[in-house]
Amino acid sequence: MKKLLLTICFAFIATFAMGQNNYQDVVYLKNGSIVRGIIIGQVTNESLKIATADGSLFVFNISDVEKITKERPINQTPVRQTQNLTTDNITNDMEYIRSNVETTTTTTTTSRERGPAGTWVGGVDFGWYMETTSFETRAMGYYYLTDEMALGTGFGFWMSTTDMSTMPVYAGFRIDFGLYLDLGFSATILGDATGFGYYLEFGIKIDNFSLGLFVDEKELSTSNIDFAITDVGLRGCWYF
Repeated sequence: MKKLLLTICFAFIATFAMGQNNYQDVVYLKNGSIVRGIIIGQVTNESLKIATADGSLFVFNISDVEKITKERPINQTPVRQTQNLTTDNITNDMEYIRSNVETTTTTTTTSRERGPAGTWVGGVDFGWYMETTSFETRAMGYYYLTDEMALGTGFGFWMSTTDMSTMPVYAGFRIDFGLYLDLGFSATILGDATGFGYYLEFGIKIDNFSLGLFVDEKELSTSNIDFAITDVGLRGCWYF
């Protein structure tokens, strides 16, 4: 009777162990990645270490883990055991982890021509006025109230082909979704004329460069005459 009970117990244990070998640990990460293998180490509430079927070793922070389950291997492929994890392999794998595993973490980057809320972005631009065949260069700074809206300010130098030149200052508002829209005002306080104006610009940005089409109107005065200039043109800007 005792032999029969021992036989049944050993058979049950062997069956249970074989059943366990048909499963593997599956770690689901919060960034969407899934790692399958055998968990070979775990620090409670801190980190876990998992060996994959190809002998690689990965370490993850618990804060990056969505859940841990036990599942049957895909296509019932047995999980490679840990005998291949020699000291050399582990050392190499740790170097791999330090240089590559972190790249799986989802990060948000922002192009330099746009700034997250609370940051400044500077730019230097060059504009060509088509009707009056004049040009202008400006130094502008944009303070982003949100990721898509900014206040702009700056100063410039404007010169026409008639040798008239002025030095206006600018203040404006920008809406920036990759395509951008600027609406601003200018005050000309130095140069051959003084006065006020406004501009409207629409354009697109690629990396640190933008190209826009603008409409500009100025009301200027000299010692001899008052006059208005309405013009359209192209403006390119490099951001830093």
